[in-house]
Amino acid sequence: MIPRIFDGESVVVVAGGPSLRNFQFSRLAGLRTIAINRAHEFMPDAEVLWWTDAKFWRGSSASLLAHGARWKVTGNLEYRMQEIPPGIEQYLFTGADGFD
Repeated sequence: MIPRIFDGESVVVVAGGPSLRNFQFSRLAGLRTIAINRAHEFMPDAEVLWWTDAKFWRGSSASLLAHGARWKVTGNLEYRMQEIPPGIEQYLFTGADGFD
């Protein structure tokens, strides 16, 4: 289980998409950060990486594993990935209440 590492603190969550095309990621230096999907490629200091599908994992596993984030977490809608390396937490979407 992931500890409550940001309890009471402000956290920046960075996802992807065209709105970040010219974003200066250096502006996030020193802030607590969570990188969603491909954002990890631009955020070497992100503390948490989060992604939710096996297709993304297959295409990005090397860069996710190489990243220095302390916590690497995936969520899945239908099944747990069978072969997931040590050090990656995996949560299953359990319905209306969210991820387990």
